[in-house]
Amino acid sequence: MLSAEMVSTYGQRTRLRVMGLCWQNERLLLLNMGGLNAENTLWIPPGGGVNFGEAAAQAVVREFKEETGLDVSVSRFCFAYEFINPVLHALELFFEVALQGGELTLGKDPETTQNFLKTAEWIDETVFQELKTSPHLLHGIFSHCSSLRDLQRLKGLLCSIN
Repeated sequence: MLSAEMVSTYGQRTRLRVMGLCWQNERLLLLNMGGLNAENTLWIPPGGGVNFGEAAAQAVVREFKEETGLDVSVSRFCFAYEFINPVLHALELFFEVALQGGELTLGKDPETTQNFLKTAEWIDETVFQELKTSPHLLHGIFSHCSSLRDLQRLKGLLCSIN
């Protein structure tokens, strides 16, 4: 169940988002976010909305800094993911990013008054497989993956329409 603030901030319009896939020693950085489902927990890659006039690559660098405290550079564009449900509609561009510096700290989404970010963690394959047993706790893109590394093989436009 989406929070009222999530619905008023992001609902009933199409939103362009960027997401960063940041790898370190076979682990992927994921954020645990509340307010997006009934369990109040969802694991997603860092990312967020693109501002008008902002290049997608610049947006992913900015979002990474805001949400994680980390400095990254964009390595390559990977794939796009479209999510449509009765309240939310997002087109997300996924980029592989390289860690350049900074210290991992949990940031805040500046578009909301409540901080929906709960934790930032490097997830390894074992933890990913545990999370996969409850797929509704993972970003929809992971439904296209049987392992973390499968993310590197995804291409094109992938969709989830509820």
